[in-house]
Order: sequence, then C-alpha cells, then structure tokens
Amino acid sequence: MLNHNHSLLPRSRGGPKSERKPPAPVFILSSRTIASFSNIILLKNRVKAAVRQAVYDTICLKCTGGPLIERRAAKRFQVDWQIRVEGNNSSHGTFVESGVVRNISSSGALLSLSHALPAGTQLDVYIQLPLKGEAWMKYPARVVRADLDVAGVTAAVRFDSARPDFGTPLVP
Repeated sequence: MLNHNHSLLPRSRGGPKSERKPPAPVFILSSRTIASFSNIILLKNRVKAAVRQAVYDTICLKCTGGPLIERRAAKRFQVDWQIRVEGNNSSHGTFVESGVVRNISSSGALLSLSHALPAGTQLDVYIQLPLKGEAWMKYPARVVRADLDVAGVTAAVRFDSARPDFGTPLVP
C-alpha cells in the first residue's frame, strides 16, 4: 500500500516522515558461505566436546561438590568384600576389627570400619575373596586418611606391596 507521498517505505504510525524506519538489510548468502558457517559451528562443537571429555577424564568431583584432580596411579574397582583389619596403635593398642572394602586397586583401598584409625597407623588388611572356601589375601598397609560419615568410618589405606600374601586372619 502506498502512503500519502507515494513512497514505498512504510511510515510509522502516527508520526512524521522523520520517524520512518528504513527496511532491514537483506543479505544473500551463497550455499558455499552457508556450508562454511556450518563447518565452523560443527568444528566449534567438536572442540567443546573434546574439552569437556578432557576435563571429565582428569577431574574427579567429590560428593562435597569440589573439583579434585585425579592423582591415583592405579584404576580402582568397586567391590563389596568382607575384610578383617589387624593393627597396633597408641590409642587402641592391639586391635582386630571386621569391615568391608568398598573399592580396591593395586596400590590401595577404601575400607568401611566401625572405629576411626589415625593417619599413619600400620595395618594388616585381610580381604576375603568371593570364592568357594576361606580364601584371604593379606596386605600390609598404612592409613592415609579416615573420614566419618553416616555409615561409620571410611579409611583410605595404601598398600606397602602390590602383591598380597595369603593367610588367615585372627578372629575379632
């Protein structure tokens, strides 16, 4: 529709000619340009995915929410095996305790126990293998840290040797 001055430009409603808005610029893109933009977007998404994967592979999020750098040298395996722990420390004297190993690697394990053990305590950790019969692996170990949680005490231990001995623990 033509306005009063026979111009093809639309007039804004109720305003003078000075308030006219010019038409939006029109860009004509070739299929080659569109393909280039598509390739850039795909490349950008691939880079983002690669960065996310690298961050995921190197950072461990603890349940408290803080990012931690994964420092373990050996892969951990989630297990639920019965253990017996024997040790000697200044506060408990000689002790024997039952518990559960939550995860294990060739260099250490995470144990669930009923009593807290101070860091540095030397232990003999007997792990009952899920086989027929009474098969126990014995690892000499040292407590690295102990945390109190809802289920009791979790103690992280580092094995003195990657090779276990086989023996039978004392009865608690």
